[in-house]
Amino acid sequence: MKHLITILLSAAAILTYTGCASKAKLHSPGYGEKPADYKFEKIKNAKLELTFIGPKMQKAGTTGKVVFSLKNLGSKTVSIEEWRMNEEDNLKLECQVWLPGQKEPDPDRWLSLDLPVKKPELRYHLDLHPGNEARIVKKLDFVEALVITPGSERRYFVRASLNLNSVKCSSQTAAIAILPAE
Repeated sequence: MKHLITILLSAAAILTYTGCASKAKLHSPGYGEKPADYKFEKIKNAKLELTFIGPKMQKAGTTGKVVFSLKNLGSKTVSIEEWRMNEEDNLKLECQVWLPGQKEPDPDRWLSLDLPVKKPELRYHLDLHPGNEARIVKKLDFVEALVITPGSERRYFVRASLNLNSVKCSSQTAAIAILPAE
């Protein structure tokens, strides 16, 4: 009888241990680094909108930034496995000076403001439920070095697109103004 109880307790311990190990695998968050040649699955039928949400005016001599919103306009959750933990690496940003008298940006004058992607390229799954958004802040390093005459301003056109292979989305062109430092 003691032998049977020992066997049953041992079996219960093994089943409990095995159950815990498999649960840990099921609940892994999906963080980490993928090999450089890893191919992310294309996301089909994603209804995403990338929008510039500000700030529209900034001061020269300060750390400049732009903020974009990536919103799910669809009725199904969009899961982006390729999303980078260093948020600003998920955007490609382009800019051009808005010259006096200019109404639209010149298609040949866009300058890329992208720095190399931060290494290691750590990623996580971004789940955008219907109607939800993710905000992405991207630094504008050149704003800190600008010197602007009091009473004037410099204006720039800006636009962004996702820096991902699994899903594509681009913003409309927006504008920012850099004002003199106080």
